[in-house]
Amino acid sequence: KQVSAQKADLLPTVSLQGYMRREEGVGGVFGNADYDNDAVLVNVNVPLYQSGAEYARVREARMQRERAKFDALDAQNETTARVVRAWEGYQTSQASIRAYVTAIRSAEQVLDGVKQEQKYGARTVLDVLDAEQELYVARVGLVRAQRDEVVSSYAILAETGRLNPQSLNMDVVVYNPEENFERVKFRPIGF
Repeated sequence: KQVSAQKADLLPTVSLQGYMRREEGVGGVFGNADYDNDAVLVNVNVPLYQSGAEYARVREARMQRERAKFDALDAQNETTARVVRAWEGYQTSQASIRAYVTAIRSAEQVLDGVKQEQKYGARTVLDVLDAEQELYVARVGLVRAQRDEVVSSYAILAETGRLNPQSLNMDVVVYNPEENFERVKFRPIGF
């Protein structure tokens, strides 16, 4: 639209003016008379020389239009990349959860075995503490992976535009701008 508007400056312009005037009972040489005075004026302006400024504005409008297209494509690509990153983060956290669950089972079995061996003198208290540390590290990793899963699931909702009270079935009052407008439209100061 902006390009067409700028091109319009290069085209001829036509203007139409008209008026009508009526005089009744005007005295004249031959007595009173009625006069109608009507006129229509058509002006046509054809630009002959414009020093290039209008053409420069047309080129500028074209470049702005192209830049807006590229900005829209960039925004679309950035949004797609953010959604893909959020989805990959979600899948990674799920894989981490599975891995930590397996690591916890293994660490529990190792701890049981080390405790049995310590009972019969084959292992030391330090070995038991090391096995407990491995189990603790696996449990902490599981909690972190679960947290990452929740965060990445909310990131997916946010990037797809569904992170709102309605989509999450939250029992909260949702702000309605129309209701607020009706409530405050006759308040001169705003409170």
